[in-house]
Amino acid sequence: MKELLVLFLKGFIVFLDRESLLLTMAIDPEVISPSSKKCSRAGKYLPKWVIYTSGGVGVLVLVGLIKALLPAIGMAFLLAFIWSQSTTVRRY
Repeated sequence: MKELLVLFLKGFIVFLDRESLLLTMAIDPEVISPSSKKCSRAGKYLPKWVIYTSGGVGVLVLVGLIKALLPAIGMAFLLAFIWSQSTTVRRY
């Protein structure tokens, strides 16, 4: 029969024998709170109007950003095309 040494260390149970070491977590029933209807939902509840309002504001910011950057990107492509055409040497 194997000899088994059991130690309790700060919420852990250590089972120790000659071949292996097994570390498991001890469940303290005082730590686990009883379930209730009030605390059954995990996380914080956000009203639907907050979610829809933040989504609408995000869409407006994204549209404004695209409207501001699209002309600048188009102008950069146009200037790159003009520059490439002006630096090529043509022999007629």
